[in-house]
Amino acid sequence: MFTPTPRRSGLRILVIFPAILALFAGMAVRAEPPPLVERLPGTTMVYLGWSPNAAMQETRPAKMLADEQFIGPWRGLLQRLLLDLIDAENPREKLPDDWTAMLADIAQCQGAFALLDWQPARANGSTAQAALIINLGARRKSFEKSFQPVHTRLKGRLGGTVQMMKLQGSWLWLKPDAMERPIYVWGFVGDRFVIYWGDQAERFLPTLIDNSQPLANPLASSPGFTNAMQALADPPRDSILTTYMDAPRALEALRKALTRDSSLKQWSPFWPSLIKQIGLDNVQAVAESTSIVEGNFVTRTLLRTDSPPHGLLAAMINPPVDESFLQCIPSDAMVAAAVRMDPVKVYEQLKAAAEGIAGAAATGAFNAIEKSAADLGVGTRDVLAPLGDQWAIYNSASTGGWFFTGWTLVASVRDADRLDRTLETTRQLLAELFGDSGQIEIREIDGVRIHTLLQNEGWSVMAPSWAAIDGHLVVGLYPQTVQDAVRQIRGGANITGNPQFAAARGRIGVDGPFVQISGPELIRNLYPMGLPLMTFVLNQGRRESDFGWPTHPLMMPSARTLMDYSGISAVTARQTDKGILRIKTQGNPLLSPLTLDSPALWLAVMAPIDAMEVEAMRPTIPTTGPATAPARPIDEP
Repeated sequence: MFTPTPRRSGLRILVIFPAILALFAGMAVRAEPPPLVERLPGTTMVYLGWSPNAAMQETRPAKMLADEQFIGPWRGLLQRLLLDLIDAENPREKLPDDWTAMLADIAQCQGAFALLDWQPARANGSTAQAALIINLGARRKSFEKSFQPVHTRLKGRLGGTVQMMKLQGSWLWLKPDAMERPIYVWGFVGDRFVIYWGDQAERFLPTLIDNSQPLANPLASSPGFTNAMQALADPPRDSILTTYMDAPRALEALRKALTRDSSLKQWSPFWPSLIKQIGLDNVQAVAESTSIVEGNFVTRTLLRTDSPPHGLLAAMINPPVDESFLQCIPSDAMVAAAVRMDPVKVYEQLKAAAEGIAGAAATGAFNAIEKSAADLGVGTRDVLAPLGDQWAIYNSASTGGWFFTGWTLVASVRDADRLDRTLETTRQLLAELFGDSGQIEIREIDGVRIHTLLQNEGWSVMAPSWAAIDGHLVVGLYPQTVQDAVRQIRGGANITGNPQFAAARGRIGVDGPFVQISGPELIRNLYPMGLPLMTFVLNQGRRESDFGWPTHPLMMPSARTLMDYSGISAVTARQTDKGILRIKTQGNPLLSPLTLDSPALWLAVMAPIDAMEVEAMRPTIPTTGPATAPARPIDEP
């Protein structure tokens, strides 16, 4: 098994451990001003703030984490993973069994994470300044006791480079750089637990901790933050988690990080055009607030723009599809999405965007595609023009859904006669292209002609098929799914009659396109495949390490347990005069694929990790002094 160096191990825990704290702590919050926005500078790039809420205790994730049958089998492995993050010398060493109480304490405390700055392209490598602050209050002693084993291992792995400094009567631990400046600081200041990354701790920490002196330009009164939050709070909601990202600075940092790679550097001249064509050039901030509604997590995200939304992003945010069109989606769909878009306009927008980015090269490429299609007898716009502007895609167990088998696309039809002629031309074209290696076979089932592409050579597990019926075009990976989709259109139980779907739409609204994921249906569908796969992985973990991972088949919860703790996730979006507003609902963020879509959260994790990797390559500071040797103290403000 790979054993990290002591230097890298200490850096790793200083980044990953706070991320774990922030994720657990971010599950709780109340209707108060976001924590510490008065103490953070107005130039903060990313902010995440949370505070406890009694309603959190009645949600699915809280009950799931309190369920010993669910979390018990994982306790040993979580201990092992946490020790591995700090590279325990003794592979059988354990943390105290009550270390999970630390996470429980955090979930009840106010806190904030701030990415103050990120410079990926400095001459001396990537740097990041960030801070994690948790107001422990009465839980200070219990948290400190739980954190002590982690602190001891961390101090041991960083070795003789660890020093101490004084701040407002408290002693903090730090790791200095070659110039003896603290670049990692952690510890307790009063009832606050603090971790700081960066080379300006001496300047930043006193202003963060000392509430007696107001900041000249705090985040709370910066124009970007206030404009975004005021626009987001209409109507006002009780926020359980608040995030903010300075979009221009974040995009510039991302550009520097990407173009630092030699293979991507060639795209640097196209970056301004790319951002403009996507529609991000006028985005000033990304603001987000999460509240608990009917036991579900509802998140409102605003891309705050200084002018009307535009570009490809805005082109996808259109009015919702008709309620009657939703009848083509089965009621038990585990994944479903519906959007209104004109395919001809979308094609033209994609072409214009490509030309705006790559210029003449893109124009030549599109002209070549259109000429080739015309020479074969099928014009590009001739294929798209008969199609309507309503589209849906779904995967459902009742139509053969399993992993990928049930995916079905349905589009409305604007001109049925023209579509028939286009489909016939396409059939002939495909027959010529495939020759002896394949053929298009047409069979009439239930009075509908289903076209299927059959392959006579090679190996394939799919038989793409399509059919036109009653103003709809249906496309599937198999003729069987197309057949079931036809029956669905003709009167099957549809998603509008599903009470869970109706409740989710009630929380997010019906003003735009939507994506829905049914946790129970997804688990019911994938569990038979996941159970043997997970069991295999867990068994391999026990056998393929020197000491054996503390795994057990029960670490894969039962299907009923997962279904009880999962819920419906759905998201929609609409354009407003203040930008693009996205609204998302989740029954359990810990079991939802839609959890990891927050740009602020991604940047908050990515920037310190990027800086950590650069710092890990620098030479270790030679030292002969004790780990507790006092560093240059920070003067109290």
